Amino acid sequence: MHYEKIFSKLPSDWSVDTLDQYAEIIDPHPSHRAPAEVANGYPFLGIGDLDYYGNATFDAARHVGLEIIEEHERSYKITETSIGYAKMGNTIGKVVSFPSRQGKTRFAVSPALSVINPNEKIHPYYLRAVVESAAFWGQVNGKITGSTRPSIGIQQLRKILIPIPPADVQTQIGEMWKVIYDKISVNTAINDNLAA
Repeated sequence: MHYEKIFSKLPSDWSVDTLDQYAEIIDPHPSHRAPAEVANGYPFLGIGDLDYYGNATFDAARHVGLEIIEEHERSYKITETSIGYAKMGNTIGKVVSFPSRQGKTRFAVSPALSVINPNEKIHPYYLRAVVESAAFWGQVNGKITGSTRPSIGIQQLRKILIPIPPADVQTQIGEMWKVIYDKISVNTAINDNLAA
């Protein structure tokens, strides 16, 4: 499907721009070489170690040395509005949150994920809604390459088109999305506690 045609039907006060104009899209481990695993190290979180709400299975993750953690902490930030977007393998397009880097657990992020950090020009939860949309996925799906291990390159991800409404509309959509996200997050935690 040609998503440019969908975007052409947007209201006249909306615009269309590339993702990289409204967010920093980070390749967290650009060498893509798997760091050495260590017995008593720090979690190197992959897509399978994280869920939609930022819950992480730290113990099950690959563990790496402190030098890898420090390199990652210098290279990019993780905030409560950071979006994890799977860009390799059969999980391409999966969206996750990250746990806070504050506190006791330090971690790095594997190259199977990109980190999308919204900038000040966009409501962070509006952007999250866009990243989870069918229009976003349709563009990503059209740029996937590789038969043995499918992937989307970080440069291609940066150029995905996104619709940009006026600021007040962004805020309305973003705040509505945040309410839904927070409610589901709380309900999921309650369900997990009940199951335990």
